[in-house]
Amino acid sequence: EAIRRLPAAGFKAKVDLSENRQSFSDLELILGKAKFSGSIDSSQPDGARPSVLMQLTGGEMDLDGLAAFASIFISDKGANRFSDRDLDFQIKAGPVSALGLSADTVDTALRLREGLLEIDRLSIGGLAGASISATGRIKDFPQSPTGKLNASIVAVDLKPLIDVAAEHSPDNAVLKGLASRAAAYP
Repeated sequence: EAIRRLPAAGFKAKVDLSENRQSFSDLELILGKAKFSGSIDSSQPDGARPSVLMQLTGGEMDLDGLAAFASIFISDKGANRFSDRDLDFQIKAGPVSALGLSADTVDTALRLREGLLEIDRLSIGGLAGASISATGRIKDFPQSPTGKLNASIVAVDLKPLIDVAAEHSPDNAVLKGLASRAAAYP
């Protein structure tokens, strides 16, 4: 559904297909404003769990592009489209804009194995003047996600990030309190 709403979508690659492997190299993927390049390799080895390795680098991406990109992995009903295989992906994009927020860069390295999402790298740069990085493990993904994340936020001044977060979650007492404290200490 999300892909159908895009003004443009396209796919071009050098393709190598066999019974146990599908390889797409020199790939170009267009989802709305977003244009990605990279590779996708899908393998179904005899006696082993199938897997997909995706490495993509892209430019500008908006909410529609994000929704379309997410729909490659998660259905409209929240089901993991790759639940029958292991998924490794490394994706870089920027700038990325959604819900009134904009980040200069997003850089990820993630693995999904039988409902376990391992975040090796999640790096967001230039989000309201801050850089955010995280690693972690989330089990029962995406149905009932629980887990542990280690995150850090680095900024010369956290006030712009706190203000943006408080604007997007006006009923959150913690963010409201942080915003008032940040405003008191300019």
